[in-house]
Amino acid sequence: MRALARSGEKSFIWVPLRIVFVTGLSGAGLSQSIKSFEDLGFYCIEHLPPAVLESAVAALEQSGVADVAVALDVRADARLGDARTAIDRIRGTHLVQVLFLDAADELLVRRFSQTTAAPSFCADGLRPRSHRRRPATVGPVA
Repeated sequence: MRALARSGEKSFIWVPLRIVFVTGLSGAGLSQSIKSFEDLGFYCIEHLPPAVLESAVAALEQSGVADVAVALDVRADARLGDARTAIDRIRGTHLVQVLFLDAADELLVRRFSQTTAAPSFCADGLRPRSHRRRPATVGPVA
């Protein structure tokens, strides 16, 4: 939380740090969403390892930032922390919203075929690997 007061005033207004976690399937528009949040005046962080999320939030609170958008990859390497667990810890003390981005398989295949993101395809080149893992990585955030 942040305390706001005008010079010379003795009263404070407590304003919570608003955090939007942006996550979803690779190729579903995460980077574009973060750009939109920046245009709206949010302080944005991409590719933040979940293990350092609490420290980053504490630093942002101290800086006086009002609105934050954080792009987290729910498929990230477990050695860097678990995104769902990190979000749950922050949710206990802050105003949190989660924006999960998804897209049709056909759109993702077309998008990846137009880029050099070959590692996102499975061996047959027809379906991104992220879709094969969808049931294991997507679930409710408590």
